[in-house]
Amino acid sequence: MKKIIFGVFVVLSFFLVAFIAYSYGVSTLDSSREDSFVSVDTISDFSILEKNRVNSEITAKNKNYRNNWFNYISVDDKFSYYGIGGIEDLRVIATNKTDYLINEVTVRLCYVIDNGSCYKNEDVTVYNIPPNSSRSVDAPSSSRGKNVGLEIIGIYSDKMNFLFTPDILTSGIDDPYFKK
Repeated sequence: MKKIIFGVFVVLSFFLVAFIAYSYGVSTLDSSREDSFVSVDTISDFSILEKNRVNSEITAKNKNYRNNWFNYISVDDKFSYYGIGGIEDLRVIATNKTDYLINEVTVRLCYVIDNGSCYKNEDVTVYNIPPNSSRSVDAPSSSRGKNVGLEIIGIYSDKMNFLFTPDILTSGIDDPYFKK
């Protein structure tokens, strides 16, 4: 009987040691899994933080373009003048120094006569000006005029969330030309 009890004791001891060893191994394995999950979360958190940082930089850049558009978007002209007065072969050139497509720039032309007054106004729109480049369009000729005055009266860029018109109130507004 002592041998049977001893045998049962040995077998139970063996199972107890095996169980303890197994439990320790599973516990170690689980903790290493938790560490790897934390690493994945850490990587994921880092990616989110990096994405947020980049988005903030882009937002700040776009806001700068919108609020200082006159440093990045301009218009010019080329034309022929004939001696007794008159403008012909008029081209309006819109220049875009931003990193975004400008969908539209609307320009008011003033045909200036000898006394410096405006003989007549014409509005011309230049469409789809690529980033960091220029685009030109033909404008109407005039039988009168010695010079042409240009005024930007509208700008729209979908990619930059930008809308400018002269009637937008800018006083006290952080980003008045932001438009989604």
